Amino acid sequence: MWGSGDATLPNATTCPFDSATRTFTCTSTDSAQEDKTNTVVVTSKSPSGATWSDAAWSTKTTTFTFTFKKDPCEDPTSVTASSDVAVDYTLGSSAVTSTWAAYTAVFPDGATPTCAWTYTATNADLTTASAMTVDLSTRSIVFNSADSSLVPHPLTEKSYTIAITAKTPAGLAITGNPTSNVVVKLLADLTCEPPSTVTQSTTPTGDNSYRFGDSAKTITFDAWTYTTTPPLTTCGLTYAATIPTAHQSVIMFDSATRTLTVNGANGSAAAGEIDILINAVSPNGTKITSTTMTIAVTLVDACEPPTGVVAPTIAAATGKLDNTVQSIKWDAWTSTGPAGCVLTYAVEIPTAIKDVVTANVSKRTVDIAKSTDTSLAGEYEIKITAKTPAGLAIAADNTATMKLTLEAGSSATTTIAAVASKVIRNIAVTTSTARVARNLARSVPDSSIT
Repeated sequence: MWGSGDATLPNATTCPFDSATRTFTCTSTDSAQEDKTNTVVVTSKSPSGATWSDAAWSTKTTTFTFTFKKDPCEDPTSVTASSDVAVDYTLGSSAVTSTWAAYTAVFPDGATPTCAWTYTATNADLTTASAMTVDLSTRSIVFNSADSSLVPHPLTEKSYTIAITAKTPAGLAITGNPTSNVVVKLLADLTCEPPSTVTQSTTPTGDNSYRFGDSAKTITFDAWTYTTTPPLTTCGLTYAATIPTAHQSVIMFDSATRTLTVNGANGSAAAGEIDILINAVSPNGTKITSTTMTIAVTLVDACEPPTGVVAPTIAAATGKLDNTVQSIKWDAWTSTGPAGCVLTYAVEIPTAIKDVVTANVSKRTVDIAKSTDTSLAGEYEIKITAKTPAGLAIAADNTATMKLTLEAGSSATTTIAAVASKVIRNIAVTTSTARVARNLARSVPDSSIT
């Protein structure tokens, strides 16, 4: 039999020998070996693989010489890219496959090898959107996506170019970098642009009020229904909310969960009833205005009412009936939860002194007009009630009493005119009787009563 004959040549070139087929296979990736002549000597051995004892056989050899030549596929004279390919694909439809032809080449010395070019197919947008799958071994691209963002509103179609480049089987660049293109035209699914009909879900009608400063409140509505022609399983509707500009800092909308979230500090937006308009949006981004849901959200000032108030201590006061104007101020109530509410007030003054004593609630004063009517002298209780800024009632700690003592002044006198006036105030009379009494008061000389 033939011996193994394995040989190792310079530059790590190996030439293993297959004795069964009597074949050497020599390979090298060392470009320095190109065009160099190499020699391999084959020596015969016994069937057991031992060296022949007979010198006549042990010296029998066969010598092979060969020269390494560069693989023509790694150094083609030229490579021509295949023709561009165009394909249409409607988003959301069944997958579509496009194939490009193999590149052709011319080789030195008229060689005609079959070369397994290595290809790349590149388009960042489609790759990121997972809209295409590339099989380089079959030179094919499968398009399959329902991503409407690939054809942004208001477009109905958009083309993408996939660049096809080739390299040698070993991955080396080819001179001239031959490139062809697969151009895919993505078409929006106009069946949903818009659907034939759109029907809103039930409008949320529960407690849609929010008191500023409370924990966030969420309001969610169900998905809307629709029909298409021809019928489709889904159109992938989204939703848009129209929120007044002044309230966009406290009312937010999440289309994916169909949820309004209301959250804000007191004073961050005006209180009152706010209408939020909801519309469906087609997959291509078109707002569907044929159907609109209105969600009424009531924003409540945290001071309407505050969670608590603290009444001031109102000291007893004294007023003089000495023909001078006097004013007595009371301290404001303080609010808790939140602090700083500007409260309003109501004041109840005894009927007997209403002609002389009045209240200015904006200034928080009890005012005594000019009077010398000593008949009004005495002690009175004036009830002060705190209310919300809008004038609504406060449940607790909302009232206090001012004890007012009216004293006669040093120059106070009681006149017939004053007596007549008192009679008119305290006796129920007709309009004509009142006029007679007043005329009587004017006609009697002003003299002191002792």
